[in-house]
Amino acid sequence: MKKGSVYLVLALIFILSFALHFYTFKLDTDDYFTLRYIEQLKEKRTPIFYDDLSYGGRKIEEPFLFYIILAVFSFIPLFYKIIPILLVSSLSVLIFFIVKKYADDTSAIISAIFAAFLPLLFSINLLTPFSLALPLLFLLILSYLNIEKKTYLNTFIICSILLPLTSSLAILVFVTVLIYFFITIIEERKISALEKEALLFSLFVNLLIILLIFRESLLNYGLAFIWQNTPTPVLADYYKEFTIIEALELISPLLLLFGVFGFIVSLRNKQNLFLSSTLVTTLFFLWLKIIPFLLGLVILTLSLAGLSSFGLRSLFNFIKYTKFAELRTYLLFAVIILLIASVIVPSFILSSKKEITVDNEVIKGLEFLNVQESDKEAAIIAPYEYGHAITYFSRNLNVADSLFLLAPDAEKRVSDIDTAYLSKSETQVIEIAHHYNARYIILNQDIKEKYNVTSLEYVKNKECFSKFYDEGISIYRIKCK
Repeated sequence: MKKGSVYLVLALIFILSFALHFYTFKLDTDDYFTLRYIEQLKEKRTPIFYDDLSYGGRKIEEPFLFYIILAVFSFIPLFYKIIPILLVSSLSVLIFFIVKKYADDTSAIISAIFAAFLPLLFSINLLTPFSLALPLLFLLILSYLNIEKKTYLNTFIICSILLPLTSSLAILVFVTVLIYFFITIIEERKISALEKEALLFSLFVNLLIILLIFRESLLNYGLAFIWQNTPTPVLADYYKEFTIIEALELISPLLLLFGVFGFIVSLRNKQNLFLSSTLVTTLFFLWLKIIPFLLGLVILTLSLAGLSSFGLRSLFNFIKYTKFAELRTYLLFAVIILLIASVIVPSFILSSKKEITVDNEVIKGLEFLNVQESDKEAAIIAPYEYGHAITYFSRNLNVADSLFLLAPDAEKRVSDIDTAYLSKSETQVIEIAHHYNARYIILNQDIKEKYNVTSLEYVKNKECFSKFYDEGISIYRIKCK
């Protein structure tokens, strides 16, 4: 392919990826924390270090760079969609240039298609710091591959500083560097003095910034900080056990085939070992359940997309020496068709199946509550998944939300919420409500399905409970103390 044609195809891949993400973008409950964070940055010009609505008031230790960037660009219409989607769509471009370092343009384009239309990227929330952390991670890898050039060296240094200011994902980079050193020793690959200095700088900066941002969490939880104080019932959903069978269901078989083969080839040829180290680290984290399952799979599949070029190159080199040499063009076309079938089509399917916990009916109910309830010290009982939506739309306190780090009694609060929906004892529910100064409890179809209930038995007592709102979602006022 001609150089101009290659970049035209790459631009088309980027545009299609952006368009598909834009079309399928949906706000979910965790996204409302981001929107509220941006509002505070615009109003008070300071990050949220203490949230007086979450858990009735608690400290926040959260890397703030992503929120600051969104606040800076908040003058753009639909900025909350455009900026994260631009960042995520840039992954295809980064993977292209990572692959181009060692492979031909055709292999790089195919790897870019893998990265642009990963089904998993269409099933996760984009309005989170990971939308910035992922491009920073792969830009850091690209910069390291070209670190002899001053521009890339400066980029590597900047990414090493910005990544820990964006997400705790910087811990993965810290371990990746250590594993990279180990692999290079085993494979007897020489590292230049410049590479060593850059990697050691990255190690030191990542560790220092993580210690500064999460200092109280590290003191409180020690190494258990990795699990973010996630309650036991929720831990099984966030940090699932990694199995090959489930991975096969969520990762394109074609990508897995070429990616694994490419990983083996990369070790044998001692090429792109930093990307291979990222793959090994992610597998290690998934196996030990110290990284959220879906996020770990996204990094794993992006790494496989980058390494798949080695598998593709080996396949086409092999075909050269067979009777099918003249059919290389047709075989390439067949691979692209298979790509569409195994990556792009599942992306559409997953994006269409993405469920939203907080729908328009919930939003209308919470906005009504915001107008009618003057006492903002009153808390609302709802599943923790609704916590950020409660604080954003009603401006009332929540009992719990999904930001568990440094949250007071997170395990007990989640358990008490479950009890409030499963209990048939109005006395028990009133005691829970009194403990958290809760004056409302909400119920909708999703909550009914979560707890396998059809109604709340105790609300039949009209002396203690009254229906405050009932349009698609029921909000009950708790009157007894």
